Amino acid sequence: MTPPARQLTVDALMLDEPLTLVVTPEEDRMLLNRFLEQAYLEWSDQPHRLLGGQTPRHAAASPALRGTVSALIDDMERHDPGVRRMGRAAFRYNRLRAHVGLDEVPA
Repeated sequence: MTPPARQLTVDALMLDEPLTLVVTPEEDRMLLNRFLEQAYLEWSDQPHRLLGGQTPRHAAASPALRGTVSALIDDMERHDPGVRRMGRAAFRYNRLRAHVGLDEVPA
């Protein structure tokens, strides 16, 4: 992850006090979205204990495990860190559902 670029003046760099970086709520949401996108899309290809060691992508193709994958993603959505930090979700979970082959859930 790369923090937002900031232009600093020579005067700011010469201060004896530490600099304060202000990240706007929109920048925070964007950074969190990028982090979650990478983490969740990688999650879809990692073996999962609740799926009998199968990856979510492969388990979603199985009628017996499709509901479990859906429930896992629903749980991720309920606990989205953006809701706690900013009051709204930082990630679009229908993108993850599509990534593993599940149908979208209406908002």
